[in-house]
Amino acid sequence: MTFSALLNALDGVGASSGQMYILTTNLRDDLDPALVRNGRVDCQVRFDHATDEQIEKMWSAFYPPDTVGEGECKSEAAAAAAEGPGLAKAFCAAVRASLGGRPVACCALQHFFVTQRRRTATEALAAVGELVDDLRRREAEDAADQADKGEGEGEGEGEGKGKGPAGAAPGGYFVSPKGKKKGK
Repeated sequence: MTFSALLNALDGVGASSGQMYILTTNLRDDLDPALVRNGRVDCQVRFDHATDEQIEKMWSAFYPPDTVGEGECKSEAAAAAAEGPGLAKAFCAAVRASLGGRPVACCALQHFFVTQRRRTATEALAAVGELVDDLRRREAEDAADQADKGEGEGEGEGEGKGKGPAGAAPGGYFVSPKGKKKGK
């Protein structure tokens, strides 16, 4: 597909009405201005690294204080529920300490929670090291891929372009709600 065909599919002759397109990128500044001009892209949202509040809310969403985890006895669940927000804060502190001040993306946290879904809250809290190990493994794979692709190219190319040191790169999405505007 050519760039011209993409633009026509979005809002040109070949466009269909009543559709919303979501475009994602980790390198917003490298996009052609014709693609992200006003009228074609109506909303831009940046996803940054997780804040402490987001980490705690994600914990609470996956481990609500009023639920009993599989394999967790009622007394453990009661103790966990009594701590409530304390476990979320403890998880956030453990993540921050394990990463040594490096940022982490929400998608990496989501991956961690999905892999821990069969564990109790206390078991998941104790497994924070697995999050760090997974991020380091991904960093090594990304570095190896960059080395394979970048042989003979400029050194350090791509560094610092939105790629967070904790694996997942925060990016953004750009939405063009086609069909919401009447007339044109």
